[in-house]
Amino acid sequence: MYGHDGRRIRLMYVDDNNVAVEREIAALRAAWEGLRGADWAPGAEADRRIARKSTREGSVVTAMSWALISVLAATLLFIALLFTEDSAMSPEWILITPVVTFFVVWIGSRLRNGSR
Repeated sequence: MYGHDGRRIRLMYVDDNNVAVEREIAALRAAWEGLRGADWAPGAEADRRIARKSTREGSVVTAMSWALISVLAATLLFIALLFTEDSAMSPEWILITPVVTFFVVWIGSRLRNGSR
């Protein structure tokens, strides 16, 4: 749930272990809509803050995904180079590649989304 300023608020005990989440959220939404009043309007600043946070989280998830894929690619490349007896790649690159990939994808994603 988000507060009036766009900050995330954690609802205690609203999870799959304690309640039927869809039903509970529908009940909370109905109560909120009934109590908020006819003059209520969504806050533009809260919407911007929520969108910005969602964009940041998406950038990190995308960068982590590419970093994990790069570990597999670097490992396979290293193994292939072992069998060809080519010493063009040292084992450290298996660890360096995902870090570099993470930052390149993360920064690129932030720039593409306008650093919101």
